[in-house]
Amino acid sequence: MPYSNELVTPADIEHYDLNSLWKRYYFVFTGLSWTIDRESESYLLLVRRNPEDMSTMAFAFLWDGELKEELLHMDGNRAADGRYLIRWRLLTKPLNAAPSGPATHHQARLAALKAALTAYKSRGLNSSSELSYAIEFEF
Repeated sequence: MPYSNELVTPADIEHYDLNSLWKRYYFVFTGLSWTIDRESESYLLLVRRNPEDMSTMAFAFLWDGELKEELLHMDGNRAADGRYLIRWRLLTKPLNAAPSGPATHHQARLAALKAALTAYKSRGLNSSSELSYAIEFEF
């Protein structure tokens, strides 16, 4: 099952122990949305933005049972063909550095992160359904 943008449900909060994230990041979780692949139990959740540069964001990314914070920068603009072009740049050092585990695990994690960000588009559930998106990655 691919990633999709959904509202977080009370059952999700309990199943994924999201209260620990709320406490860590001081969320207001009413109407909170995320990007989730329910089959693989993997999710991408925006947890904070840099107040001085709103294009730099921290996400909680659960993949293969491992929850990590990923710091990303998003550039977005209209392309010549009318689509909205989004370029994601990964700022998190552990993923940019040489992988500590098997290279295939590292590459699979990056592929899953790209799939989640492709579904997320520019704003997850709040991304415009009227725009056509082109997603690029610098990682």
